[in-house]
Amino acid sequence: MQRIILTGLTLLAVAAAAQAQNTSTLSQNGNNQSATFLQTGNGNVATVRQLTGPASTPNVGNVASVTQTANASPTNQVFIDQLNGADYNQATIQQSGGSNNRAAIEQKGGNGFRSGGSTLLAPGLGSAPLATDGNYGSIRQVGSGNNQTNIYQNAGPLGGSGANYGNIVQLGDNNGLTVIDQQNNSTQNRAQIEQGLIDAAGTANSAVVRQGDNSRLNLGVIKQAGESHTAEVLQTSVSAENEARIDQSGQSGLALVYQTGDATNNQAGVTQISNSAQPNAAIIYQTDQSYYNQADIQQAGANSVAQIIQNVGAANNVATIEQGATGNNNLATIQQTYAWEGGSAGSTMSYGSGSTVSIQQNLTSSSTLGNVAVVEQGFINGLSPVDGSTIVTKKSVVTIGQENDANVAQIQQGGENNQVTATQSGYSTIKGIDNGQLINNFAQQIGNNNTLTVTQAGSVSVQNLANIYQVGSFNTSTVIQTLPGQQ
Repeated sequence: MQRIILTGLTLLAVAAAAQAQNTSTLSQNGNNQSATFLQTGNGNVATVRQLTGPASTPNVGNVASVTQTANASPTNQVFIDQLNGADYNQATIQQSGGSNNRAAIEQKGGNGFRSGGSTLLAPGLGSAPLATDGNYGSIRQVGSGNNQTNIYQNAGPLGGSGANYGNIVQLGDNNGLTVIDQQNNSTQNRAQIEQGLIDAAGTANSAVVRQGDNSRLNLGVIKQAGESHTAEVLQTSVSAENEARIDQSGQSGLALVYQTGDATNNQAGVTQISNSAQPNAAIIYQTDQSYYNQADIQQAGANSVAQIIQNVGAANNVATIEQGATGNNNLATIQQTYAWEGGSAGSTMSYGSGSTVSIQQNLTSSSTLGNVAVVEQGFINGLSPVDGSTIVTKKSVVTIGQENDANVAQIQQGGENNQVTATQSGYSTIKGIDNGQLINNFAQQIGNNNTLTVTQAGSVSVQNLANIYQVGSFNTSTVIQTLPGQQ
């Protein structure tokens, strides 16, 4: 194994430190190579290329580390390439000081090779990597305005991305185009991006994790502290047994999770915490043959939007939205539609339907108002048009809890043996779903053997409103409306 250490100060000692513009380039062919770069100054560029040997030999066991320290703003840049069948390679980049820095790690397949292996690599433990280990990539940046900070651990058309680990930490503001890409038969990968979490909260950062193209058993995590952030996790094009988590503390955050294309046994969670009136927004998509998925959104703050969409063959899903204290004028929407009991068209698989919805708004505060909960579950008329059959949504449960005044619950449910329970304290309304220009004033429950229970506690001056419409056989509706002092 060869080991090469290059220092920008040593190579260009004749340059004045205040004007240092060091450039270092290294190419290594073969396996088990090692390279370390140390650069101090401004405007530095480091490029490491550790490539495969013969075309039929994968690129394995290489290690590259680059550290750049700046004291002013000119851009520092690092590029590490470990290409053509990357297995158990390690790449680490650290950039501190300055702004508008760039950093990229590529541990890619290509030429039919895979990227990674079947077990996660644990660097720094003093033991040699195994032939089954995936790649390890890590970038840490201290400063603002960094863009094009990327880790690519994806495979070529005939390979797969497996058991790779990617981690990016950015401390500062306005960091964008931050991406971890683990795609093409993506299995058992781990990706985590943290922005503005340790030294101070950041502003206007954005991050994306991609684990797609037959995505299974992956974990994608984004954590952001501060204001005006955007986070996106994509586990798509067949998504099974994946987990996605986004945590945002601060105002004006946008969180998006996509687990789509035969989505089964996935978990997705979004947490947004803010004490401001500035809105946050979170959307989780678990769609296109959606079975046994779990989605959870928790928001603290006001004027926020939370939406969970589990549709097109939706069965046995769980969707939960909690919008907590100090939260006025929040909107929570859950769709579990086109639910049926089969697999894909013509399949003999049976998933049942039995999905669960829970929306809880402001059950810990006494001063909130104006929240809206919207639930659409099952088919209109309770019937499935899939294969022209009459399969219905069965044994699904909806629970809505709203505290304080001027809240609205909009409900539409179709099928058999389904349940809806809505509890509203304060003067509030139960009604149907608004569809474009046509406003349906009645909460609908269509089908047989369904149960709908509404409990409302109003005020002396403003009373509650419950408009309910049931069609079918053996349905039950219970409405309890009380005023202060009444039982």
